[in-house]
Amino acid sequence: PPAYIDNKGVTYYRFLDGAETLDQFLRHATDKAFFEMLYALIADLRLAHSNGILYGDRWPKNILVVPDKTKKKRQDGHVPRSLVHIDFDLDISGPAAREFELAQVLYYVVCADRKRSLNVLPQLLALETSTPRFDFRAFARYLEGHALFFKDDKEYGNAEKDIAALLAAIDTLRVSH
Repeated sequence: PPAYIDNKGVTYYRFLDGAETLDQFLRHATDKAFFEMLYALIADLRLAHSNGILYGDRWPKNILVVPDKTKKKRQDGHVPRSLVHIDFDLDISGPAAREFELAQVLYYVVCADRKRSLNVLPQLLALETSTPRFDFRAFARYLEGHALFFKDDKEYGNAEKDIAALLAAIDTLRVSH
């Protein structure tokens, strides 16, 4: 993409002006913007996965939320935003790779705002995780594994109970579909 290089040799991409990492954005987003961004994120992953693309390494620092300069600010003051994925590790593949990538993204979403994530994600994921090709048990193991891995981390730790609650809520909704 077009870049600007300053007098110190630092490269800037103007289309990323105002970009925030996913977790930064979610922490201050309105409830409506929070839901819209999670919906867009899941739809984006679904589209990529349905076309055989697995981004790999999906953590908040590799998912940017950028003001969309092509769209006008809404009357309610909402600034339209777009997702920009960076730093791809396209070598992720094999059985349950989609489930791993979705679990990885959602773990960080939960850590960014636990209360709102637990309210929104089960409904958003009920259908996604109910398809015959989706391995819910692998997805659950990956989410639980993230919680165990980050157990003592200051920013991403202590999420075991939240992940268990999320999985139980999703599983309950899956059964009803």
